[in-house]
Parts: sequence; C-alpha cells; structure tokens
Amino acid sequence: MLDHPVQFFLGLILLCGLLGWRIQARLVRRRLHLRLPAWRWFLQGLAEFLTFLILLVVVLDSTRFVGINFCLDLWADQTWCNRPAEGPNSPD
Repeated sequence: MLDHPVQFFLGLILLCGLLGWRIQARLVRRRLHLRLPAWRWFLQGLAEFLTFLILLVVVLDSTRFVGINFCLDLWADQTWCNRPAEGPNSPD
C-alpha cells in the first residue's frame, strides 16, 4: 500500500498542521474582530491553497496507487524529472 511510509506520514502531519494553523488563525481573528485587507486575504488564501496542493501531491505520491512524475525543462536538451521516465514516449 505505502511505498514511502515516512513521506506519507510526514505529509499527513504537515497537512494536519496546516489545517490546525488555519483554524486557530481564524478563531483568533474572529475573537478579536479583526479583518484582513482584501489583497492580504487573497494572497494568504492563494499561498495556503498552493501549500495544500503540494502537500496533497506529496501524500498521494507516497502510495502505490498514484505515481506522479514532475519534469522541468530547464533549457534546451536539459530536463530534470523526479523519477526516471518510462514507456515509449520517454526522452531517453
């Protein structure tokens, strides 16, 4: 089931920490009757959403059921991938 259990549990702990931090920050702002400016609310929400997506990819990638391969084309003829490419369309 789990190919990388340490990665899975670390990702879950960080996801729970993000959720706990988010709930605590909302409760504090509500208790103190504070509101964020619109630009800060948007940027903070965007940062939290991207963090959530990255942590979700980390958790899902550690299981046997999902294999996610990220490739970066840095410049011509230079590609970095987190896993070796497989299949007929591999660049090698």
